Amino acid sequence: MIPEVRAPMLAQALDEALQPALQHLEYKKLRVFSGSDPPEPEEEEFESWLFHATQMMKTWQVSDAEKRRRLLESLRGPASDNIRVLKVNSPLITVPECLHALEQVFGVTDNPRVLQVKYLTTYQKDEKKLSAYVLRLEPSLQKLVERGAVEQEVVNQAHLEQAIAGAVHSTPRRKFALSEDGSAPGLLQLLTLVKDEEAAEEEAALLQAGLEGHFT
Repeated sequence: MIPEVRAPMLAQALDEALQPALQHLEYKKLRVFSGSDPPEPEEEEFESWLFHATQMMKTWQVSDAEKRRRLLESLRGPASDNIRVLKVNSPLITVPECLHALEQVFGVTDNPRVLQVKYLTTYQKDEKKLSAYVLRLEPSLQKLVERGAVEQEVVNQAHLEQAIAGAVHSTPRRKFALSEDGSAPGLLQLLTLVKDEEAAEEEAALLQAGLEGHFT
């Protein structure tokens, strides 16, 4: 018969022995984050990914080493490279340290110059509509206005110029140029122009497909 005083010790030893096996049972994985700009298809922005990762960490009843393994499992591209370099210098780096390092590199910054570079290097994704790209530019542009990097009077001009510069196709350069009085359209007006053009292109594509089907 096992003495009562030894029972808790035995239970703890059994738990520690089973823990490595239990940690690798099926679990809900973290969403993938690469740090690519723009994000890969189906990938979230860093802030959304960080919130999800932090919440998941709180629910996992596993060792810190296993949490770190699962975190590294979710990283790709520049984000993975960043942590890999840190691990070389600090093999026992903790999960909070990893998340802090990622936040320093990929998190939102208040530096106007950095925000400006990020805005000017934001491009339309191949698989996304131009209207989605125009909307994606708006939050970054407003941050530039808040930091004083862009004057409120030239917001429409800045939005139009980047929408044209970052578009996948050349259509915007022809369709959405400045009006006769030299003023750029506001956000709602620009979106209306873009959506009208997208609708016309979709209609033309359907018509073309119908004609091709008729003559084949």
